[in-house]
Amino acid sequence: MNIHLFDGQIITELNKYKKDFSNLDKLEILTNLAHNWNKHLNISGKKLLDIIISDIGKPANYDQTNHMSAEDVLILIHFQKIDSPDFFQNLNEQFTDMVTGQCSQGRVIRLFQLYISFK
Repeated sequence: MNIHLFDGQIITELNKYKKDFSNLDKLEILTNLAHNWNKHLNISGKKLLDIIISDIGKPANYDQTNHMSAEDVLILIHFQKIDSPDFFQNLNEQFTDMVTGQCSQGRVIRLFQLYISFK
């Protein structure tokens, strides 16, 4: 699936759910999330989550087309307490797909699709 088909198409939807946190707050929230999710993630999932956490506040996580970051979407997922086995199966699949293409739009759109599907 070409995720770039959604570029610029979900701005309103994303901003409806977005909350503002400082980068330090995001780091704390996502470090806690990574600790809680560790047992559910495969090797690719752990790698990509670590990359997203290390890229907090950087252009690699920020989708300029949709004006949201990958860390913001992960925080939305965290606060919705989305943690079903089906969610983690799909999350691992998305993280595995991200290994071959880590553009910011791909990170955000893939994670946001999961958020919308499982919230």
